[in-house]
Amino acid sequence: MKPRQQIYGPGRFFTGLLVVGSLMLSACEQHDGSADKPLVFTTIPYTHSETFAADFNEFVDVLAQKSNLHIQPFIAENHVDAVLAFDEEAADIGLLNPLSALVARDYYQVNLALQIVRPGNAQEYRSMFIIRKDAAVRELKDVPADRIGFVSMFSTSGYLLPRLILRQRGIPVGQARFFESHRNVVQAVYDGDIDLGATYYIDPAANGSVADARHEILNQHPDAVERIEILETSDPIPNDPIVFRKDLPMEQRSALRDALMSMGNDPAYRDLLRRMLNVEAFAPADTDAFDAIQQTVRESGL
Repeated sequence: MKPRQQIYGPGRFFTGLLVVGSLMLSACEQHDGSADKPLVFTTIPYTHSETFAADFNEFVDVLAQKSNLHIQPFIAENHVDAVLAFDEEAADIGLLNPLSALVARDYYQVNLALQIVRPGNAQEYRSMFIIRKDAAVRELKDVPADRIGFVSMFSTSGYLLPRLILRQRGIPVGQARFFESHRNVVQAVYDGDIDLGATYYIDPAANGSVADARHEILNQHPDAVERIEILETSDPIPNDPIVFRKDLPMEQRSALRDALMSMGNDPAYRDLLRRMLNVEAFAPADTDAFDAIQQTVRESGL
């Protein structure tokens, strides 16, 4: 089956999506972490794994136990819905990608509290451009606009940074396609549906195994790494942050921070964190790095 795709023009912005979505939300009574008013922890389905929902629910249950707070999980369908969950305080905690978190900070003044740490103590990742090794096109400037594939407009590594790189080099992307997931972008390159794909890059694991987006199709296509090569990578991007709603009491913030840090340091939860999102631990958010990404967004005009 071919990956589902959408084609967007260059004039579609996050602002319109958020304004339309916010009109659909009604005011919610503030959550205080009690049994009657549990905190809501939102995220998106990061992986195609059938166990993601169960793993995230277990993760939230453990967090609730360790923080002595009642917490309810909410898996949004997409990045826009996850950001909108902070409108009218429908969500209190979020695990968001960098761009979504920055949009939520702009619109709803969320606090960037922690960020995930991946194996090898990695606190950042990159965007990468991928092509097939047998592709006739070997340079970014030679790729036709309708043969470029992005993830979604809320993807930092799958849209924002690669879009900016192409723009800086005068490469048009008006007819680029959006495939809605990193896996779908890799699959489209593998199948030859597009010449150039933008997705995420993570350094290989300690054992040398591939950790970047190509690994997402290895079960179906064991030759994916041999068939798809990395053309170029971007500057570093801070890992996905844990965010708190703007007026979450400091006592609850501290309890949640301590609980999350404790989970990352406890071998009993290592398998759960790795299954859920290849997470090794949690660290304080590098706000300077996130500010730099936000400045990039503002300067780019995207």
